[in-house]
Amino acid sequence: MAWESSNRRSRLPADWSTRIVPTVLRVHRGRCHLCGHTGATEVDHVIPGDDHRFSNLRPAHTECHRAKTTTEAIAARARLRALRHRPPEAHPLDRLSSPLTRSPATRGSTHQAATPGPAEDTAESTRDNHPGQ
Repeated sequence: MAWESSNRRSRLPADWSTRIVPTVLRVHRGRCHLCGHTGATEVDHVIPGDDHRFSNLRPAHTECHRAKTTTEAIAARARLRALRHRPPEAHPLDRLSSPLTRSPATRGSTHQAATPGPAEDTAESTRDNHPGQ
């Protein structure tokens, strides 16, 4: 974590490095909870945030801790980015095509517009084929 640009250290308990870190490393025998190997020198918050209870603290190697923190930071930035973008609004004409927004006169109407019947079609096509009439 880039401590230079973070206020994280100021939010840690006063006895973080003198009591909490040594206790967590000793209780868990220095076994990294991320990779399972021994030799961990840092303490990770299992659930990110400022919950400093021992049940939320586990040993981690520097590289494992950095990888987990990076993954969490990327996910947090993606969540913030998603909140900044509003979903696209529906076009006003899309609302007009909804059955609930049609006028009462046309809602549920079974009447169809008048279309030429077969007899009219035949007469029309005959007239078009004989220009002299």
